[in-house]
Amino acid sequence: MAVRPPSVDDALLDRLLALADLPWSYRAFENAFVRNGWHHVGDDGRPVIGWLDAWPVGGHWLELGEYPGCGDDADAVCDHPQCRADCSVVLPFAHVTDGEAPEGWDGDGGAREYDAAWDRMTERLSARLGSPEPPGPRTHEPESASRSVVWSRGDAWIVLLDGDDPFSYGSWQRAGIEVRPRSDDGAASPPGRIAEVLDLITERQNPFKAG
Repeated sequence: MAVRPPSVDDALLDRLLALADLPWSYRAFENAFVRNGWHHVGDDGRPVIGWLDAWPVGGHWLELGEYPGCGDDADAVCDHPQCRADCSVVLPFAHVTDGEAPEGWDGDGGAREYDAAWDRMTERLSARLGSPEPPGPRTHEPESASRSVVWSRGDAWIVLLDGDDPFSYGSWQRAGIEVRPRSDDGAASPPGRIAEVLDLITERQNPFKAG
């Protein structure tokens, strides 16, 4: 069964893509998340953002990687390739599974509808970003994706990717839009610590599990 969360409208898509224009500092992303209403408020009144987790955003989930920046300086823009490899924000827009759809999600059509959602999002991103980057050694290639389309915008890659959902114990396949920083040489970012923490993440409550 192919399932999808509420539709990704133009406003949500544009807010996600605008992250590519930010400096990769903690403060820049925190301010953007607060402007977008993508944060919680902690007991101390400060914004809370769930990096390295599935993070709820108005009926959707963002898959958040490591927080941007470097060290304790919230304004620092980290250029270390290893740090940048861990940073990413992914907005899933379609899933396919043999299980039940989470409450409030639509289900229909199986793989055919899943592929149609992929094609529609490819067209929407191309309309905003132009032609994608050709495959090659200087274009980011997601390690865990079964297919991908990559655009370059400023200091970031915008990636349409298809692969296993990291929060569903391997029982879901998901298509998503990823925003991630480029590495110094423009090539694909080297492996970071994300893979090492995914096992810990999946031990938490599964946000895609029905009921």
